Amino acid sequence: MSVEQDSSFFRLPPEVVFYIFRHLDAQTIVRSVRLVCKQFSTFVNTYDQFNLHLNSISKPEFHYLCNLIRPNQVKSLTLSNDAETPGQIEYFLSCFRLKQYTQLRSLTLLEIDQCYLHVILKDVLNMRLEKLIIISKEDLSTDDAIANDLSMVTSLPTLWKFCLDVMTLDASRITLSPLSMIQHLEIHCQSVSAYCEILHRLPHLQILVVEQLLAINSINSIPDLKPACQLSSLTFKYSSINMNTLQALLLLTPTLNHLYLLRCVNLHDFILHISEWQLLVESTLSLLIKFEFFLVETGQLFFPSVEHVIAPFQTPFWTEVKRWYAICDYTTHPLSLIVHSPSAHDPKFEYIFYSKHISRSTSTPIISNVPIMNHIRILRLDLSTGIPAGLPYTSVFPNIEWLILQLPDIWPPGSLRSLSTLINLPSVTKLTLEMTGSSEHPLKMLHYDVALLLKLAHNVRCLYLLGTGNSRCLSNYDLDVCSEIPENVKHLTVSISMAYQMNLVVEKLKYRSSINFLCTQSYHPVEEIYLKWFKDDNGSYSYRLTGTSLSVWFDKMKPTTKHSVY
Repeated sequence: MSVEQDSSFFRLPPEVVFYIFRHLDAQTIVRSVRLVCKQFSTFVNTYDQFNLHLNSISKPEFHYLCNLIRPNQVKSLTLSNDAETPGQIEYFLSCFRLKQYTQLRSLTLLEIDQCYLHVILKDVLNMRLEKLIIISKEDLSTDDAIANDLSMVTSLPTLWKFCLDVMTLDASRITLSPLSMIQHLEIHCQSVSAYCEILHRLPHLQILVVEQLLAINSINSIPDLKPACQLSSLTFKYSSINMNTLQALLLLTPTLNHLYLLRCVNLHDFILHISEWQLLVESTLSLLIKFEFFLVETGQLFFPSVEHVIAPFQTPFWTEVKRWYAICDYTTHPLSLIVHSPSAHDPKFEYIFYSKHISRSTSTPIISNVPIMNHIRILRLDLSTGIPAGLPYTSVFPNIEWLILQLPDIWPPGSLRSLSTLINLPSVTKLTLEMTGSSEHPLKMLHYDVALLLKLAHNVRCLYLLGTGNSRCLSNYDLDVCSEIPENVKHLTVSISMAYQMNLVVEKLKYRSSINFLCTQSYHPVEEIYLKWFKDDNGSYSYRLTGTSLSVWFDKMKPTTKHSVY
């Protein structure tokens, strides 16, 4: 690439160039901008505001970025130990200490193991972090040392955003410092007393997201506290709160301008108290501008009509004064009723597509049996049941990120065309193919159609090939489809029955960043002996091992000569 030296871009002051850099990812800056000319290389070498997001990255790219970007140039760092980059945090700590990152202001740790969290928190206590995000499925319910370290973290004078998504680590086990400057907190909090303690102990708190709150009959346990008038945004999600308790809790936060209820109150209970809700908003929450909700009822044998459900949201208070519109979706398979605001969606909600669907909205008079489902991110579809005819020309599901397809032995004629109409396939980044038929080699029979689907869904990064029918694993013939997986797929999860199939998968892939092998036979668990055998053929790599799976993060992106070690 050549650039004229008299270009006006070269006369820009460094501050302006660095401002442009802040809108580019680290890979673009290092791999492209740095190589334009010597002057750009100098700019990159002196830039100290890198956002280094190492999740969903190949290991060679990890090496490249970490070798060229010095620790004192990094402002934001993301490390991940999930199935896409297994063993990354352990590998990172073998090369660096976090305290080397002297300019670090934001740290995100995804699926971190307990032992490495211990190590990192010791360094965090001596840093000037402004943001700390920790997500983990580890059982920390008995780890008092981590709870104590996290309590000390809340006293960091620079920390203003703290997100702790660890289901087994409740807020009641963390002692919040009265000197805390935290303004944004996301945490699991099961008790009303712990919730009230958060409001009491964090005087600068403006945004609060609470998960797993259990408040069914807890009005009497709410202490007499001074209202937290600094709080402007509140979210309750995946909780169990009755409406009486919810209204009592909201009296403690009268200055809210944003409230989000995500699957935290019973839908029937909410509708039953909707007139009281209006009075609460008018009398106490007068500053509330944005109210979002996503409420779900499932499994009941009888639901009221959707017209009956949507009617309370059609009053002038909802549609004219506040302009808080509601959408009601009803499906018969499975039985479910969803009432939500147009902008709300549940990132964990898996929608099972079925032709029997009715929708109503307070924002439009149009009634359709096949509405546009903007709020759905995860979609499950069984191709053996077929796709209804008469679909609209626009996508019914325009924002699907994860598509789960259950495939019969024979691909139904016209299904690809219907899928393209039903779903905005370029929006899909995760694709799961579940073989539900009775064939011994189901995927081999479908490989041509699967290849066409992957061409249409050209932004898929994560592909899951799973056997769920009579044979819960894929045969050697099925694994031939791995040779047709396009290069945009960086992370593969595949079910196997025997350890030797791991090498079959690796040999057939044109490109690999990480592979997650799922052993579907309980009498053949993945054991350490498989690791040595696998490493002898594939060189060094980072990995994460459980009783039923082996996730591998490769040093090399293409298969190489056997028995070589890098």
